[in-house]
Amino acid sequence: MNEPVTVDGELHLVVAWAYGKAYQSMVVQVSESVATTLRSHAAVAAERLQYGATYAPDADMEDNSHLESDRDESIDTALVQELSKGASLDVATEHELRTKRLTCHALVITTSEQTTLFVRKRSPIQLASKSLVARLVDDRLDRLGSPLFAFDDRYDAIFTQDKVYVLDKKAFEGLFKDSPAVLAKTNDWIAEVGQYVPFVPGSVEQLQVVLKRNSVLRNKFLAVKGRAYLQSITPDALREEMKRHCMDPLEFMEGDSLKVTGQNVKSVLRLLNEDLFQGGFSQQAYAASTKRVL
Repeated sequence: MNEPVTVDGELHLVVAWAYGKAYQSMVVQVSESVATTLRSHAAVAAERLQYGATYAPDADMEDNSHLESDRDESIDTALVQELSKGASLDVATEHELRTKRLTCHALVITTSEQTTLFVRKRSPIQLASKSLVARLVDDRLDRLGSPLFAFDDRYDAIFTQDKVYVLDKKAFEGLFKDSPAVLAKTNDWIAEVGQYVPFVPGSVEQLQVVLKRNSVLRNKFLAVKGRAYLQSITPDALREEMKRHCMDPLEFMEGDSLKVTGQNVKSVLRLLNEDLFQGGFSQQAYAASTKRVL
């Protein structure tokens, strides 16, 4: 790890739910014994950060305990800021906890130097929507009138001042990279790639539709956007790479510009992201869904 993940400090439990295209959150008051247990859960999660790899949109965690990333503009900072309010948030009432469809919950641990978030994409409230929840007391069922909370030591992401530790990639991306606030930057992503790989008219509009709708292809495009080689790609290099993978340049290019359609967008992104390869023994053509730099 590049920086220590602390579990010391003032601890608050925060729940959040979608509110239009934004998020709203509240703090849930907890007893000292519950806070102690929640802090121990956070400590266990922090101790698991042993074998990290660099986060990339198309990265695979494989045998790593987590992926690491800087906090940047590709993360939904609005949700992070909302959760980070911690003690300054209003206290959630029982009615609100029963009726809100919670998106996530977070342990917010604050010191004078930084705020650390342990985030889980799951509501901690169990069975709140059931008409009857009962418990066994003295061999007899008795109605349980309040929402029932359940916690464990599993978190999807840990945020420090400068870093994000991703423990569940799918859940992390669902919360912080697939939100409306992040998807609103789609045009900027396309424009950035288009500086180096010009697109045929109409291709930008096709990419806008696909990237907002398909998270798999969006991750491939974001991976391409972050590749160092992107700035050195030439039209001739594109043609040669297409021929090497039995792709007809006349089908995928007009002049020196790349043509993207609803039918070929997956092939285009695989090509740009270097996902295409041949088996060394069989010579069979393959496409990688995830990969890792060796």
